[in-house]
Amino acid sequence: VRSEILGENTEGELHLSPTNPFRASPKEQRTKRPFQGQTPVHTPHTEPQHNKQNEKQTPTNTTKQYSHIGEDQATELDTTPVLSPQKICVTAQVHRDPVETQNSPLELDRELLEFLEGSPPSPPKPTTYKPKRHINTDKKMTDWSLTVTKKWLFIGDSNLARMPMHSIPDLQIDSYPGANFRHAQGILSNATSEVTVEKVLLSFGLNARAQKVKETSIKQLQAAVRLAKNKFPYAEIWIPKINYSSFLPTQEKLNLQLLNAYIFRNMPYIESLERDKFLTEVDHIHWTRTTAKSMFDHWVSHLNLKAP
Repeated sequence: VRSEILGENTEGELHLSPTNPFRASPKEQRTKRPFQGQTPVHTPHTEPQHNKQNEKQTPTNTTKQYSHIGEDQATELDTTPVLSPQKICVTAQVHRDPVETQNSPLELDRELLEFLEGSPPSPPKPTTYKPKRHINTDKKMTDWSLTVTKKWLFIGDSNLARMPMHSIPDLQIDSYPGANFRHAQGILSNATSEVTVEKVLLSFGLNARAQKVKETSIKQLQAAVRLAKNKFPYAEIWIPKINYSSFLPTQEKLNLQLLNAYIFRNMPYIESLERDKFLTEVDHIHWTRTTAKSMFDHWVSHLNLKAP
């Protein structure tokens, strides 16, 4: 019976007996793999007795059999992927106030050039000048002085201090409160000049309204003009006709009319301002600011004084 069931195999393998075809040989039992999740089942059988040659090969076959099953089971059952360690980075968003960046000098120059090309440059503001008012004093002949630094010069009484600021760089305006033509002589006699003066305007006379015209006012006027010509030999000397208020006393108005008549006949003069443009304060002496501006424009236009 054993010879029918088991056949001899010099390689240590068993084959099915022809009489029992449903029994698997040991070789097929070794190579048959269980389904996934099932434990392999070994059919117990009785070890046949082998000859000496088979006994020597049995340990080798047994080792080979269990070694093969262990490798298959490890391959089929352990399907868990190997996880390699990974570095976890945690980032956090921090809100900060924006920092203003500064452009390089080259970028600033380029931006400035683009701005200048896009819009026309604005003209520079002209420099302005204002009249100089000298101090009020009872010692007018000694306390007042004059230093000429411009080639065009206006000097006169307190009304010149009311003239507006101007943009004529070559024009100098000096105001002496309460001055008349006699005081003009003292101012001109002590004057110093740093430039060659070309035009001089003497605006005195309103404070001489109470004086006698022939005996005093005209003589003082003549002396002041002579001093101006000696002090500024290359300058034109101009005398404006005197504007006065119609509210002044009658004798004062008459004296000023006579003085204007002498200026008109004997002096290089500037015509008086139109009546509708001339207004004074309540004292009937001092010009209003509007009148002072109109007077300034009138004199500048007549003398053709212009800014360069």
